[in-house]
Formats: sequence, structure tokens, C-alpha cells
Amino acid sequence: MPKVKTQRAMGRTRRQRKGDFKVGHLYHRQHRATKTVTQPVQYCPRLSQDLYDDIVRCDRNGILYTENVEGESTNLRLLRPGKPDEQTIDTLIQAPSEEMNTYRLFQPSKVESMFNQCFKKHSAVNNFRCTGDLTFDSKSEQQWGLCWREKLKCDTCGYLSKSFNLYSEEVRQGPGRRAAGPNRGIQVGLLQSSIGNTAMRHILNTANIPAPSFNAMQKSTNQVSAKLTDLNKTDLREQRARLRAIKKMATVPGDAITIRAEGDGRFNNPLWSGAGRTPFQPATQITYTICENETKSKRVIGVYTGNKLCRKAMKLRSKGQTVRCPDHEGYCSANLSEDATIGDERLAAREACRDMSQDTKIKYFTSDGDSQAFAGVLSQVGTETTENLRDPRHLAGCQRRLIERTTFSRNMFPGKTALHREKFKKRFARDVVTRCTTEIRLAHAKFNGDITKIKRQMTYATDAIIACYGGHCGLMCQLHSMACGGVDGKKWRKDYLPEKSNALKMSESDEKKLRDCIAYQLGAENLMKTRFATSTQKTEAINRSYVKVNPKSVTCARNFPGRIHGAIHSLNRGLANSDVLKCAAIGCPIFKGSRVARSLC
Repeated sequence: MPKVKTQRAMGRTRRQRKGDFKVGHLYHRQHRATKTVTQPVQYCPRLSQDLYDDIVRCDRNGILYTENVEGESTNLRLLRPGKPDEQTIDTLIQAPSEEMNTYRLFQPSKVESMFNQCFKKHSAVNNFRCTGDLTFDSKSEQQWGLCWREKLKCDTCGYLSKSFNLYSEEVRQGPGRRAAGPNRGIQVGLLQSSIGNTAMRHILNTANIPAPSFNAMQKSTNQVSAKLTDLNKTDLREQRARLRAIKKMATVPGDAITIRAEGDGRFNNPLWSGAGRTPFQPATQITYTICENETKSKRVIGVYTGNKLCRKAMKLRSKGQTVRCPDHEGYCSANLSEDATIGDERLAAREACRDMSQDTKIKYFTSDGDSQAFAGVLSQVGTETTENLRDPRHLAGCQRRLIERTTFSRNMFPGKTALHREKFKKRFARDVVTRCTTEIRLAHAKFNGDITKIKRQMTYATDAIIACYGGHCGLMCQLHSMACGGVDGKKWRKDYLPEKSNALKMSESDEKKLRDCIAYQLGAENLMKTRFATSTQKTEAINRSYVKVNPKSVTCARNFPGRIHGAIHSLNRGLANSDVLKCAAIGCPIFKGSRVARSLC
């Protein structure tokens, strides 16, 4: 009976599979001239972990590969990575300690006292027989922020002294360990600069000075920030009391004491910066400042800080909890909810005037033309006769935009194309604004602010301006214009026109439209709103000074109010006087007659 092959024959060994097809084998029907070209396999030496992470990529399927300059996958075969590269900092950490060569912050008088006491104690213990040297015991030293608590030891007999505080402590009442003076004082400087604790620690470390821990510095920042806020609020009350005393001398007995003031707001991010990027308002912090308009210094008398940021709420939300600021448990640095309108200047002005509602009344308040702050001021410190004045610079800007939007006749401006005519129109708008502003400024100087005479003069000046732009500069400008003399050498320069042109081709309709545009600034109604020539320039300058303590590139969630109040205190009192008062308020006064006191001047 013949033998039958079983399935076992299919499982062959490697030696029996030598006749199988291999990679690159050509079938008998394929053209013999065709050859399969395979990319040569390249092997790479074992790379370090850092270099391996730089050049190896991973696709969506989890396959590792490398790319060439064309972005194509290569045939490079990589071995498993080795150890990470040794970093420069590792050589310093693993080397023998040179701790005693770093720098410390000591108070000289405390060091002298420590060495004198230890010299005497060491001599008494050894009956003057030990000739060893007293050195700092680096193993027993204790760091307290920027300052140190040290011990001295003898390198011969083993004498070890007690611990000495080589710093002055803050002056305050109550239980608890006293903070070191430099730990508090440095926070006063940090709160008045654009850097924070992280940058300060970097500066100290690069100077070979052991930096305090971040948590310790942040805790000190929070405490100092609260004290600076209270200090400035007290100072603002003193500024308003001083202002009332000045106004009382010039007020008829029995009349109410009222003042002139100006106000403006500032956001940590411009409100227009989020256009087309986010449906929400991009700003998260607002500062509304009110300054008095009675003295030359124009000091700040009220401020409001609105904040939407809260680190505590962010942590709770990351854990899945539903939190709403500022009503959640624990400390909340936000005083506005996330869905509140950050651009509501009516609310901001009302809160800024809340502290002064009991002692100050505002009769004239100057603000931007597009602001609703006057309604907030009126609700807190307003009277029956309180009036909202306009800022001349913002009024001039509105006038320029009004002229640019006005449709004049086609032949009024030179130019062959609409683009050229629009270019001359914008130049003309800026020139009209400058002309009107100059007329008002010269009229105020000539009539010493008499608004009745100024309004009458501006009525004739409007006719002179229209005649001047129409090419009839002459007698009208000589009689009624204060900016144009009407004769050669004193005429108003028409830089908005081409070289060969000296007038506009205005129709009756164009003259009427131009008269309406000029009345936007020279009209009787707006002349009354600018009769005191007050502006918001002071508050806008203060807003720019806030960039130093609250830059738009850095977000200070918790200590934002302390930074703003500290900046206001410096502006009202002066930098040197403010620093002295701040350090005294936190219990770390500036020492009399020292180099520090002289350098503050």
C-alpha cells in the first residue's frame, strides 16, 4: 500500500524553504530588463536621549520615522537611545560644595555684635588657650528669605555659638514670627516694577546670592500688597481733604464746596484687540482714575480696580467644580464675574466715586465723548447743577472723522481719480481740525477765558475760515480770524493742496456742509462744553504710567490692586517720599542718614 503525504509536510524548516520567492524576485512573465531598486538601509550609531527626541518623529499610527530635507520618510534604522546628554548645570551640582564662596545679605551692626560676643565667649570657655579661628557654620545656618540666621564655630576646639539674627525685623504688633526687613522692603520695589518674584529670583541666583523660595516671596507679596492698598486709600482721603481746604478759601461762606474733575479708564488689553478672534471681551482688568482739575498738580483723588481673574477659581474648575466669582468659598481676587461687561465705564466711575461720596462733590466732570462715565459720577458725587464737559482733543478727533464721512461734491477736491480726491479730503479734514483748534486756543488767550466774547468771536471766525478755504483769504481773515492774517507772510498755510492750487472749488452745498462740520468744534454748544479748556490729558498720562506696574504682557491676578494703588501713591507724593512712607507703613523704615536715604533723592 503506497504512503500518503500528510499535512505535516507543509511545515518546513528554514533549510527546506531555500527555493521560496525572495524580496525583489522577478516572475517569469515580467520583462527581464526591469529591476527593482531598493533604497539602501542606513544604520545610525546609538544617539543620546536628547538628540533622539529632536530628530525622531511619530505618525498617527505610532510608527517612528525620520525625515529628509524634502519632508520624506527615510530608511534610517535607529537604535534605542542612550543616556541624556550631560548638562552644564549638572557639573556644578555634582562638584564639591563651595557654599562659603557665595554671597549673603547681612546687616553690619548685627555681624559686629555677633563676633564680639562670640570672641568673648570663646575666650572664656578655653581660658584664652585656644588659638583657633571662628568661622561660619554652613551646616547650621538658616535662611529667612533674603536674610540669614548664622552660628560661629571654632575650627580647633569645636566651640559652637548660638544662632544670631543678622537682620532687623519688622516693627508690628501681634503674635507670630517677625518678618525680616529686607523681605518686606524688596516687595515694595517689586510691586512698583514690571517684574515679579520669578524674575527677582533669577537676578539673585545669577549674582551668586541664594534666592528665597517662590512661595515665601509670594506670601510676602500678598501681605505687602494689602498694606499698600490701605495706605493709598488713606492718602486719597487726605488729598481730598487738602483740596476741600483750598476750595474753602475761594468759596463764599454758605455755598457748597464743589470741584472740577476729570476721569478716564484703562484696560489691561485693548477692547478692540479681540475683534474677529473671540466673541468675548479680551480685557480682564480695568482701572478707572479720577483726578482733580483745580490745581496745577492735578492729583488723583479716586480710583477703581476691576478684576475678573482668580487663581483659586481656576483650580476649582480644573477639578470639575462649578464656581462663580466672586461668590465662591475661600479667597477670591476677582470682584467682577466672568460674564460682566468689562467696558462698562458707568459702573467703574460709580465705584471710583463711592469712597468720595461723603466728603466731595463734583460740579464739572471732563470725560471722553464716547464714555458713559458721567452717569456713574452723577449718581455718587453729582449735584443738581453737575455738568459734563468735553475733552478738546477727543472733540477734535470726532470733528476730523465727521469731515471724512461727509459727502462733498466731486469737483471740490483736486485729483483725477477717486483715490486721489479721498487722499486730499483726509488732508483737508486734518487741516480744518488744526485751524479750529488754533482759533479756540488763541481766543482763550486773548479774551482770558471770557466765554461770551469767545462765542461771539468764533461766530465771525467761522465765516472767515470758509472764505479762506474758498480762495477769498483777505479782509475777512484780517478782521475775524485769529489764526490767519489775510496778507502774504501771515496767511494760513494750505499744505493739503497741490503746489499749483491755492483754493477749493466749493459749491453752496459744500459751504453749508463745511459750516456744519466747523460748528462741531466752534459752535456755541460745544464751546460751552470746553469753556474751561480742561481735558483728560492728566488721567491718560497716569494710564500710561500704569504700564510700568501692570504691563499688558504680564497678568497679575491677585496683587493687581496693590500695584495700581502703589503707583498712584508714588504719583501723588513723589517717588522718594512715597518709598519712605511705604517702607514705614510695612514696618521696615528707611534708616536715617544712610546711603539709601541719600540715593532716593
